[in-house]
Amino acid sequence: MKYIGWITFFVVIIGLSIGGFVLIKNTDYVPFKYKDVEELSYGNVDITDFVESKITCNAKGCKYRKKDLTYKISDITKIGKQEVTLEIEFESEKYSKTFEVNVVDKNKPVISLNESVIIIKVNEKFNPKKYIQEVTDNYDKLNIDDIKIENNVDVKKEGKYEVIYSISDKSDNVGIAKLIVNVNKNVSSSSGSNTKVTASDIKKGNTTVKNGQVLKLNTETDLKSQQFILINETPTKNVKQVS
Repeated sequence: MKYIGWITFFVVIIGLSIGGFVLIKNTDYVPFKYKDVEELSYGNVDITDFVESKITCNAKGCKYRKKDLTYKISDITKIGKQEVTLEIEFESEKYSKTFEVNVVDKNKPVISLNESVIIIKVNEKFNPKKYIQEVTDNYDKLNIDDIKIENNVDVKKEGKYEVIYSISDKSDNVGIAKLIVNVNKNVSSSSGSNTKVTASDIKKGNTTVKNGQVLKLNTETDLKSQQFILINETPTKNVKQVS
């Protein structure tokens, strides 16, 4: 009976130890280390913002210690101070932690232009606003009319000019777009509108005709930079007609 008592005692101790280990694993034990998060960037949040341990993610999912890991971050729909909860499932265990953070907007607005490089003839009318396609932002609603335009194009003088478009969102992020304007006296335009030439009009080694005009490239650099000059000339047999 004495030995049975000791055996029973050890079984109870071992059982409590195992039970305690499971309890700790389910409630307190975390296999990775959380970061001391104070600030998050709106629209660019993932698990690596919260966890210091090396976690790799790709299109197929995330892994930690070469084992699958899944996570969910509570919806962040506004900027400012708020609670954000991270839920993780790893090795059949679930972990959850809520962070008090300040969510800020660090993304610049995007100004889209319908052209990046244009050629106009000397004394041709030029309206920089017509080249604005749209403006977008990850958080604020912006209007094309709020875009500031820095236009130093002198249509009376040949040369290469740069038009700068800029706009700020409510978080003072500034988005910028640039339009290169080449003013050339040799450009002809029967309709009076800007003569636009893009890389799609060109084939290396060929002369291209656009609207009855011949386009010549002096160097391969001209092709890459999309800076072309149209001249009046009789097409040759090596000409490709462009509609």
